Amino acid sequence: MTDAAPSDILWVPPEKRLERSALFAFATKTAKLHGQAADDYAGLLRWSIDAPDAFYDALWDELGIIGTRGDVAFKPG
Repeated sequence: MTDAAPSDILWVPPEKRLERSALFAFATKTAKLHGQAADDYAGLLRWSIDAPDAFYDALWDELGIIGTRGDVAFKPG
């Protein structure tokens, strides 16, 4: 068995499986609703870093979290 480098891609899901995933659905939906280039993993990651408040608000809505949202969705630190 050989060791893989941290940057090696070990597995890529088939396109059909990817399109049926919750992550893909969230990324596609938020790209349309928020006008973000977040319709793939890299775009979604970039949006979560560049606009964490908007990202976590959208994630809260998507997951249907029950509770009081509060004033700050995310506080780096």
